[in-house]
Amino acid sequence: MKTSKRLNRLRRIHGLILIQKTGRPNELARKLGISVSTLYNLLEMMKIDGFPIAYKRKSQSYFYTKSCKLEIDYEVRLTV
Repeated sequence: MKTSKRLNRLRRIHGLILIQKTGRPNELARKLGISVSTLYNLLEMMKIDGFPIAYKRKSQSYFYTKSCKLEIDYEVRLTV
């Protein structure tokens, strides 16, 4: 369940960043039900993975500096 929770958070963060409706970091953390430090860790992980994330103070929202999309491939498989 931990992995699916993390993937759902990534989807939500990505969706809010796309429409530039994240709000301030504390607001975004509250929307996601996580701490601000966990949010910063997730955003840093996304940046390391190549997501061009920046923060716009005027609109108080994170945004992408260039077009990108989130693709998640997840598979659980039992091999015997």
